[in-house]
Amino acid sequence: MEDPRAISTLGRALRGDDEREVRLMAAWALGEIEDSRAIEFLTPALNDRDAQLRRRVVWALGEIEDSRAVEPLARALDDRDVEVRRAAIRALGEIEHPNAVAPLLEVLRDSDGEIRKAAAWALGEIESSRAVTGLATALEDDDAAVRRQAAWALGEIEHSSAVEPLVRALRDGDAKVREMAVWALGEIEHPRAADGLAVAVRDGDLRVRRKAVWALGEINLRRAPRALIEALSDEDHLVRRAAARAVGEIEDPAAVPGLAALLRDENAEIRRIAVHALGEMHDPSAYEVLVEALRDEDPIVRREAARALGRRH
Repeated sequence: MEDPRAISTLGRALRGDDEREVRLMAAWALGEIEDSRAIEFLTPALNDRDAQLRRRVVWALGEIEDSRAVEPLARALDDRDVEVRRAAIRALGEIEHPNAVAPLLEVLRDSDGEIRKAAAWALGEIESSRAVTGLATALEDDDAAVRRQAAWALGEIEHSSAVEPLVRALRDGDAKVREMAVWALGEIEHPRAADGLAVAVRDGDLRVRRKAVWALGEINLRRAPRALIEALSDEDHLVRRAAARAVGEIEDPAAVPGLAALLRDENAEIRRIAVHALGEMHDPSAYEVLVEALRDEDPIVRREAARALGRRH
């Protein structure tokens, strides 16, 4: 616990010292101390004429991370200085209190794209389902950077009501937005996303395909989508590797032929993952393939095959 005299002394310096640099340093020190008792000294300075001091005070309130700072920081969202507003958004994201959701949703409609992007980030940090509707609307923002940040935030919140708008975002013209939407759907792990993710497995962008294959493995599916099984023969080795992992998680025997074909892959790590996935398949057709894998040239693959055969008995 910090000496309360230091906080009150710094508070007086912040309020009344004649030197601007001293006041700036006092605000910084109160933020470094991170004691909630400093809030009463910091909040009046949000009305100071010096924009740099207001930014420093906003930063300090974010460092303290106390819910009592949410209301004054929400007022700072209307500051005439854009950097103060941006700092207030970041501070509210650091505090992560649900009372900040409503004012941040208002800012999510700001005319400044950077402000909207920052608001989406803060809402993702807070992780409240009350932000889903506003963030879903932001998936249609004119600014691709805002759309990406909104998709990220929805993935952080992990609420099933975000599945449909995220699936629609898989058709976004920006590949980075599609990739982030795929990631978010993988984080949410809801079966309603499976059809959209299966389409994304065939996306023209390699990063989107890789992420979509991973996301399908995160969802608790009974059957592997055809697109996922086809991804076992994708031209990209990282897609093939992710697909092998994913079908192993799903444990669908329909993937056995595709996994068997991977035992001829030039990449030993892919062969090892394919063998591991075959070991998860409770199907007689996988047995012969595992026996064949015992003759692989790589000892790590052979060891994995032996382990997989042992788990079947």
